[in-house]
Amino acid sequence: MSEYWAGDPSERRVRNTAKALVSGGGQIALPLVLPNTPSGTRLIIEVLSLRLTGDRISATMKGHAAADWLTRSPDGRGGTLDVRCTLETDDHALIFISMAGVYG
Repeated sequence: MSEYWAGDPSERRVRNTAKALVSGGGQIALPLVLPNTPSGTRLIIEVLSLRLTGDRISATMKGHAAADWLTRSPDGRGGTLDVRCTLETDDHALIFISMAGVYG
């Protein structure tokens, strides 16, 4: 969440009031690289382990089907990202996480 101050638009400042929900860490494998595909270079980066902890949730990666799929455009100036994994909370609930994005 951000807060905006009124006043001269050239002097407006934004103060970030966001609070992280979790912190964590994990391990990833070396990327599998598929160069020169029609869509560009593809990188598949498997997530080997993941642990997230916070005030309201703590979870560990469940299973082995977790990875980042990155595609770099043929000119190398942009691409897409697709990240997916399943987590199991300390109280045994399952959470599917999917993030996608475009860069460049």
